[in-house]
Amino acid sequence: MNLLSILPQIRKGMGKCKYSTRRFTENFIIERQLNEENGIFSERKGVARVKKLFLLIFVFSSLLVGCDENTVSYSEVKQEQVNENVKRFIQSVEGIQDPERNGIYKYYDKAHIQYLYVTQDFLANEKGFGGLDIETDKDSMHIYLNENDEPTEDTYWLYRIKSDREFTYSKVYKNGEETYFGTIGVSGD
Repeated sequence: MNLLSILPQIRKGMGKCKYSTRRFTENFIIERQLNEENGIFSERKGVARVKKLFLLIFVFSSLLVGCDENTVSYSEVKQEQVNENVKRFIQSVEGIQDPERNGIYKYYDKAHIQYLYVTQDFLANEKGFGGLDIETDKDSMHIYLNENDEPTEDTYWLYRIKSDREFTYSKVYKNGEETYFGTIGVSGD
């Protein structure tokens, strides 16, 4: 809409206003129309630019906040895929003759890389391995292991756990209840 086309209506509506107020309004409308025609940014375009700037700042801030989150990933691996230090650790825990062992073992290999070794000793009679889940907070890693009702033929489960930082505490849970690691090993390298 052309602002100059509505100027007569404004004059008519402001008939009772003082001359200086009406003249100011007319000058404002004429100046704004000229600015838009000459490519000078209007007030509306300026507001749009400010909105875009705030959106950009918000997105950038969100990315920075996201960079501070703890990231932990894990994957199941086979014994043939791990290095010799991990294989020796597994052999040493398999040789332990303890009727009270719970079948949960952890090995710290390199910075930010750990292995979780779970044996059949973890399972109750006629139970199967239900899965693994890991949660983290400020200074702790919480490892949740579950059983299910379907028996499994696997004799062990070996997981490679990679994190973006070291944790002060590492806790393990069996079916939601906190338990303990049977043995924890550390690489000598």
